[in-house]
Amino acid sequence: MKRSSNAIARFGAMIRDTFKGRRGIQTYVWIYCMVLTVLILITIWLCQYVFLYNYYQSAKISSISHEADRIITAYGTPDEEIVNRTVAYENNMCIIITDSEGNPVVRENNLGSFSKLNNDIENNYSMYIYEIKSELQKSGNVNYTTTFSNKDPDVKEMIYCQKIYKDDTPSQAYLFIECTVEPMDSTVSIIREQLIYITIILFELAFIVTMFITMRVSRPIVQITKTAKRFGEGDFNVKFEGEGYKEAEELALVLNDAKNELRKVSDLRKDLIANISHDLRTPLTMVKAYAEMIRDLSGDNPVKRAEHVQVIIDEADRLSNLVNNLLDLSKLESGNMELNL
Repeated sequence: MKRSSNAIARFGAMIRDTFKGRRGIQTYVWIYCMVLTVLILITIWLCQYVFLYNYYQSAKISSISHEADRIITAYGTPDEEIVNRTVAYENNMCIIITDSEGNPVVRENNLGSFSKLNNDIENNYSMYIYEIKSELQKSGNVNYTTTFSNKDPDVKEMIYCQKIYKDDTPSQAYLFIECTVEPMDSTVSIIREQLIYITIILFELAFIVTMFITMRVSRPIVQITKTAKRFGEGDFNVKFEGEGYKEAEELALVLNDAKNELRKVSDLRKDLIANISHDLRTPLTMVKAYAEMIRDLSGDNPVKRAEHVQVIIDEADRLSNLVNNLLDLSKLESGNMELNL
């Protein structure tokens, strides 16, 4: 329960930061995942709803073309009748082969009275066969396909026409295959309803999975950021941890190395300040002491006074050299000065 409330709180903070223009890694991961989800859904809708009929028709033509190759291969062989009957029965087709004049030489009908080609032939009226053959010749292609509505307006028929080639030489025969194209309205309606449910479920799953991914991805970075804030406040006892994935672990390792180096520098700086304080205190003490001696003891004695003044001058020079050395060290560290060996 606590984790759930924390996740909701993080999501709320992420939304607020997004509206304020402050987008973090959680926001970007969430946006990218949701965009990917939307693209996947658009692809599914296009394939299963918009282009379904075109895909079905293309697959139907490909299937008919495959069966046409079987029929043409068996044409003129002893297996011709068996192959034609089998293909017509298995695929619910009407198969007609005509000569160059349009007269049927092979006829295998499994569509019954629904076959337009077979009905035209039985009525001694083959104008439709001539029209299809003429369209094939005009197209200049190997085959020609057309779709039309027959007796039932909801059921469409497809006619496939191809000139028969044997041994790479065109014969004087044409193959006609007629089959039923199943209505897609009911199928599309069912698919559309399913897609609506799929879209809702997929969005819910994507939201949950995206929240989980964003928390998993951002958790090491959030931990490193909190640790870095403590480190910036001067706490050298912190330890950077980047558990979760390789890049975060490498970042934590680099930051820990940098922290250790900065700790060494800090320790050296503390030692340096302590040593400088000691080195400064000694000559200052002597300067003060000899100044007091001049005031109290040797003020009227020129020889003693000169000795005491010389000691003060020497200690002042020592302090000056120490300060100059510190300035040179600062310039070397900042890169404003080169070391001449």
